[in-house]
Amino acid sequence: MKSPSLSAYDPRLQGAFQSCRSDDPRQVIAALEALGSADDPAIGPFVLSLLPRWEHDPHVLEAILDAYEWFPSYEGALAVLRFLRHPAPAVVVAAMAVLDSLEDSRLAERALEECRWIFENHEAEAMTGVLYAFANLPRWSGPTTVTADRVVGVLAELLEHPAREVRLAAAERLLWSFDPKTDTAGLLPRLLESSDPAICASALARMVSLGDGAALDRLLKILREPDPDPEFVSATGRAALGSNKRKSVLRKELRRLRDQGWVGRDPADRGPRMERALDWMKRDWLSWF
Repeated sequence: MKSPSLSAYDPRLQGAFQSCRSDDPRQVIAALEALGSADDPAIGPFVLSLLPRWEHDPHVLEAILDAYEWFPSYEGALAVLRFLRHPAPAVVVAAMAVLDSLEDSRLAERALEECRWIFENHEAEAMTGVLYAFANLPRWSGPTTVTADRVVGVLAELLEHPAREVRLAAAERLLWSFDPKTDTAGLLPRLLESSDPAICASALARMVSLGDGAALDRLLKILREPDPDPEFVSATGRAALGSNKRKSVLRKELRRLRDQGWVGRDPADRGPRMERALDWMKRDWLSWF
């Protein structure tokens, strides 16, 4: 399939269309990346037409889905649904991203079913990769039977998953994709009292971001302990969102930690721990640290 509009003004993209017909996977992937940055209605159907040829190559398949995410249609999304059961986690995540970019509630019930299958059968990488889109299901456009309560119920089940990364990701979505004062109020005490420092800190940060003074006091108290956990410290960054006053208080505490060298239980591990903590802080938007 060719696009007349593209041929009229963008030879570079015409070259990308041609390269997509190559037998070299690397060339096809590079061409798809170029098409993904363009804007033309012909690109979506063309990209989708590549699926049958490359569906057994997970790397190219992922690239096709990544490109199609920018040009989704309801009919195309129906063809993408089956890749939610693909054995490659990256393909599963890319397929769910396509559905979430479309946000069509007609697909929500099927997407919920497929995500439940992923949570029961797939590996942790696929599970954590689809959770953001999964939590967004109740907000897809149009009438839907996929309510917040149903999605929250599934996420609550994942808090018991044996893989820590899955438990962390589920807690994140419960806290930050929903209102903890209403949608997840019943789970909030459990999250606030979690023995996992990352979950506890994320719960406190979420409550602080909503203006909870008691949560801020508790968060600061933990930060002022002799050796706060690096994951706890990094997860507190979002507590500063929306408030210059909170940002100022947290900045002060985090600078104090930095200046004191963040003494570790094992001095030999002090350098690596600080490096990891700084990485976590950057990830959690503490750009001012």
